[in-house]
Amino acid sequence: MERVQRWLAVTVTMVLMASGPLVATRLFADKTAPRPSFGLHERRWAVLMSSDGALPFKSTTCLLDIVAVSTWPTASGRLNCHATLVCGDTTVFGGGNSGYEDCRLSTGDRPVSFEDRHVTLRDGDPAFEVDLARKTAVLHDDEPRSGQGYTAHFALE
Repeated sequence: MERVQRWLAVTVTMVLMASGPLVATRLFADKTAPRPSFGLHERRWAVLMSSDGALPFKSTTCLLDIVAVSTWPTASGRLNCHATLVCGDTTVFGGGNSGYEDCRLSTGDRPVSFEDRHVTLRDGDPAFEVDLARKTAVLHDDEPRSGQGYTAHFALE
């Protein structure tokens, strides 16, 4: 059942991105969350190159999506992008209402880089840094209670 729910979430996300802002706004289910206006997005394969610690996924090839969204001012800055990293049937980053952060956009409003420096204990999701020009991504998290954490380095294709 969980695998079907994850597949459905990824499929709905892809359909929303392809359908445009009007459909995405009407179908956005959580009435308490801001309704994003979807813009240009970048999709890449992320191939695991090296890792340390126990990773929360088994696949070595993941799908990365970074979508420019309407800018939301927050106490800690502005959120103008949403990133999702799906490895196999596991949404590693960007599931639910997480994955929103400030990113650098090109003059044509395409995402160029994405940086979430905060680990799960601080903001609910792992730290994730993406540089599309250098074709690299790093996902890492710390678990201070158990002393375990992980780091995953990806090459983007």
